[in-house]
Amino acid sequence: MEEKKIIGMTIAKLAVLDYAYNLQAISERLGKWPSFDLMLMDESSMIPLGIAIIALYYSKKWVIIGDTRQLPPIIRTRHRYPGAWSIMEIASAYDRGRVRMLKKQRRGNAAIFDVISRVFYGGALINDDKVAEEKLRLSSFEADPWIKEVLNPDEILSWVQIRDGVMEWYRVRRGRIESASGANISEAAAVLGIYKKLIKSGMKPNDIAIITTYRAQANLIRESIRRVVGENPIVAAMYHGIRENNEIVEEDEELGSATLLDLRIAETVDSYQGREKPCVIYSITSHYPHIALQDYRRVNVAVTRAKAKLIIVSSLRALDGLPWFIAIKNSSKVIDISSSQIRDYNFVKEVNKRVHKAR
Repeated sequence: MEEKKIIGMTIAKLAVLDYAYNLQAISERLGKWPSFDLMLMDESSMIPLGIAIIALYYSKKWVIIGDTRQLPPIIRTRHRYPGAWSIMEIASAYDRGRVRMLKKQRRGNAAIFDVISRVFYGGALINDDKVAEEKLRLSSFEADPWIKEVLNPDEILSWVQIRDGVMEWYRVRRGRIESASGANISEAAAVLGIYKKLIKSGMKPNDIAIITTYRAQANLIRESIRRVVGENPIVAAMYHGIRENNEIVEEDEELGSATLLDLRIAETVDSYQGREKPCVIYSITSHYPHIALQDYRRVNVAVTRAKAKLIIVSSLRALDGLPWFIAIKNSSKVIDISSSQIRDYNFVKEVNKRVHKAR
C-alpha cells in the first residue's frame, strides 16, 4: 500500500515554495500531477478566491471548511470584484448539494449558543451535552451590588446598560497610520471594575478576553488594566478607524507584529477568530447605532468566543437596525447603571487623557 504523507502549511508558504522551486515543473518531472491528493482548507470564509486558487491548483480533491456567517476576507479595496469573494462563499453558492453543515457546537454553554443559533443560524445548532452546562467557578469576593449581579455564575449572559455612557472620537496611531477611533470612558471603567473582580475571584487572566468595537477603546482598557493590575490583558478591537467621504467609519486591520509575536494578546477580532475563552467581556463602546456595529459577522465572532460567560457592556440609547443585539439583550440579565455608580470612572478618565490626546 502506498504511503501517504500529511503536510500542514499556510497558503503563503505554499506560494513561496511554488515561486522558489516551481512545484508544477517538479510534479510533472516526477510524473505526478496535481502535487497533493487531498487539500483541507480551514477558515476558508476568510480566504479570497485570488489566494485560495494557489492551493486549489495543486490539489486533486478539496475539502473546504468555514463559516460564511463569520469573518470575511480582509480586502484593501472599496470595489467588490470576483477575486475578493471568499472561497467558502463561492463554493457554498455554486453547488448547495455538496455543502454539509456541522450542526453540533462543542464550544460553550447552551444559553449563549441557543441565542447565536436562533439569530445567525436559523435555529439549526445543537449543543453538545459535555459543554452545554458549563459555568464559571468563582470564589467569594466583595464588590459593588451591580458587579455582584453581573458576575453571578448562574446568569450566563449579562448585559450592563450604562444610561449616560458617551463615546468620543480620538485620533489613534498604529505604525505610520493615523486614523479616527472611538472610546467610551464609562464603559472602559465598567470593564475595568468587572475584570478586577474576576481576577480577585480566582480567574486567570488567560481565561478572560475583552473585545471592543473600536481600537481606541481597546487601547484605553488595556492601559487602564495595566496600570491597576500590572499586566497586558487579552484585548481585541473589532475595527480600525479611517475617514471616507468626510464621514468617520471603522475598518478592520491585518495582524500587527505584536499579535504575531504574542498570540495571547489579540489586536483585532479578525486575529481572534478560532480562539475561545471561558469569559468574554464585550464593550460595544458607541452610544448610537454606528455603521461599525452593522456587520453581524464580526458580532457573531465576538460573542461566540465565550464558553461559560458573556458580558455585554453597552451605552446604546437605541438598538434600531441591530436585531442581533436586540436578541442578545432580550436573552440576558440586564443590569441598569449610571456612570456615578462606577468606582473606577475618575481613574479611567485620567488614563484616557494620557492615552488619547485631545482632538
